[in-house]
Amino acid sequence: MWLPRVPENFLKEAQDALKLPEGTIEFRYGSNDLFAANSARGIVMQVVSGQNLLRLERDPNFNLHFLHSSLGTGTRVATVSLNSLKGRSALGITLIWSLDGIGLRVSDADDPKKSASQLGKASERKFQVGDDGAIYEIGGEGMEIMEQRISSKGRTILQPTALESWTNTIKAIEILLGGTSTQGYIFENVVTNMAVIMLTTGFETYCRKRFLELELEGINADYDSLVRKFLSNREREDSQLRAFEAEAAGEHVSPVHKLVKDRRIDFGNWDNCKMAYNKGYGIKFGEDIEVPSTHLEEIQRLIDHRDRVVHVSPLLSKVSEDDVPVEGIIFANRQYAEKAVKVASEFVQALHQTTLRLRK
Repeated sequence: MWLPRVPENFLKEAQDALKLPEGTIEFRYGSNDLFAANSARGIVMQVVSGQNLLRLERDPNFNLHFLHSSLGTGTRVATVSLNSLKGRSALGITLIWSLDGIGLRVSDADDPKKSASQLGKASERKFQVGDDGAIYEIGGEGMEIMEQRISSKGRTILQPTALESWTNTIKAIEILLGGTSTQGYIFENVVTNMAVIMLTTGFETYCRKRFLELELEGINADYDSLVRKFLSNREREDSQLRAFEAEAAGEHVSPVHKLVKDRRIDFGNWDNCKMAYNKGYGIKFGEDIEVPSTHLEEIQRLIDHRDRVVHVSPLLSKVSEDDVPVEGIIFANRQYAEKAVKVASEFVQALHQTTLRLRK
């Protein structure tokens, strides 16, 4: 693969732009490799900023691909054919990205009216920047990779994003709910209860991972507010707090990351989770996340039922409490499981969109 040099000042400007959820990069480009008939796939430009990646590459069929990847949006690609621009001495290239999509425009640098442009879509080739700073390509056309993980010397350097983890959870639940048995209702009951455990665990995992991803995307949480809420009075004393922050530095993580890592915030607890997003990022579950209020009530019911299944019995047949009127009884059956998946998925997607709208 060929990778022409990019001027340092341009690289710095591109890195700064890439930190933002919306941006545009325009530049003039000329290279003999771009239109060489025997040239294989090559990288025209590649920029990494934190865990955000921008890559512009040409394939052997003279298609130019603009790939944009971030933890929040995943990998998207916009493709433009260069065949109509062959023979040009230089090209004008414009790269555009936002929360809603990406776009690529290519023109004759000396005659901008001769141009081609294309909006992007989700890419089958996934790119992710690992914790070691390396760029990893995952999957490809006709391939589906799930739960990608890379570890080195006991340290995880690549793992699914928060949203990928949630998607994998839903796929696993769909497989579980697709099972059959001759045991009748008892099988449906047990499967529903196991699905609830998986769903609430997936919810906890998503909320914890996304909370940390925001920091990696350059959106800093309100550390002081989190400390006041999740550390005791004694732990907030100057000497104790300095020791805590020194431990975080020794572990090469931020103090906010250590709060989460040490389980000071329990994202499996609804009130803890809600308060963490409120104090950390100013997100109010009841106001900023665009779902019906009944969704919030349903997720709390899910968490309560999970606790009873785990600590009382996996054979619980009712989701509702024992003292509710007959007409209010909710049974742990397939219908309830499907409704729970729908409600939790809508909440997670809405929360994710809310986090994407946060500004640095």
